[in-house]
Amino acid sequence: MNKKKILLISLLAVGLIATYMFVSNLNKKVEVTVTQAQRGNLSKYIEDSGEVFLSEQQIIYAGATGYISDIYFEVGENISKSSKILDINSSEVKNIILQRNKILEEISIAERNLEDNHILLENKNTLKEAGALSPREYTEFYNSVKNEEGRLENLKRELSFLNNSLGDTNTRISSPLEAVLLDKYVKKEDFVLTGTPLVMVGNTGNTYIESDVLTSEIKDIKEGNQVLISNNNLEIFDVEGQVSKIYPMAFSKMSDLGVEQNRVKVKIDIIEENENIKPGYVLDLKIITESKENVIFIPENSIFQINDEDYVFVVENDKANLRKITKGIESERNIEILEGISEGELIITAPSSDLEEGIRVEIK
Repeated sequence: MNKKKILLISLLAVGLIATYMFVSNLNKKVEVTVTQAQRGNLSKYIEDSGEVFLSEQQIIYAGATGYISDIYFEVGENISKSSKILDINSSEVKNIILQRNKILEEISIAERNLEDNHILLENKNTLKEAGALSPREYTEFYNSVKNEEGRLENLKRELSFLNNSLGDTNTRISSPLEAVLLDKYVKKEDFVLTGTPLVMVGNTGNTYIESDVLTSEIKDIKEGNQVLISNNNLEIFDVEGQVSKIYPMAFSKMSDLGVEQNRVKVKIDIIEENENIKPGYVLDLKIITESKENVIFIPENSIFQINDEDYVFVVENDKANLRKITKGIESERNIEILEGISEGELIITAPSSDLEEGIRVEIK
């Protein structure tokens, strides 16, 4: 067989293979999942978390050194303004009480002795008048009784002084506002120094949230931005809040993964009342940075890049057609489409590597 015949047979084989592959591709179908391009409202937001605080919340500190003698409220109970929360007796009070108890015992003994001696004195007076007891002996006993009476009076004066001293050593701790007792840091009979935290009180009628936002995201947040507050476990769903303050200084904070991050504190007022929101709760936040109405959007996982430009596959006549798009704002899972797609068009989601321009597709 000469070379010309071999070349002709080879070209014929290549042509047959190409024809077979072309026909095969015409019949080949790739299964795809699709979604319709929708029109509606879309919001761009930053997700974070924050802790609930009370606008009127205060820790009360010890104004004296001493022992906690009484605590009059339990955590969770309402307290009227100026109501006494607890008492502190000064550190001298235990010594004073010991002295007072000792004197009370001495007074009791002295009173019993005097009662007996007064009876005995009357008997001695009877004996003296009958000539059975000398005036000298009677006088000596009479003077000893008078001395005991004087000692008893001195003991009573000392007792009165100690009682007054106990009153002076008592420090009353009162609530500065109409509040709820949020926490107690001490218990009865604890010894505290001046400045020791005693209790926390707060007005539960006005709450707010503090969130520590990454500095890389804070540029998009403005005072007045709407915030959606949630916690599924606490049955709190999209309660409305509003950014009321962005603090001027950043700070470092360790993340849960042990990474040091730069963050800025943001205060969020809770606009919508919700009885499930309590001080100390940590809630999920969506801080809305931009909102648009009546826009076309598709799922984020429909979009991919070719040469740094954005594309999607659109199903037309049972084929996957490549379409270049222009994106707008990005929400959590949806992205606004400014150009390239019309409402209602079928968009392939999560396109696989098997997809090519013009390939036939079958919708799952």
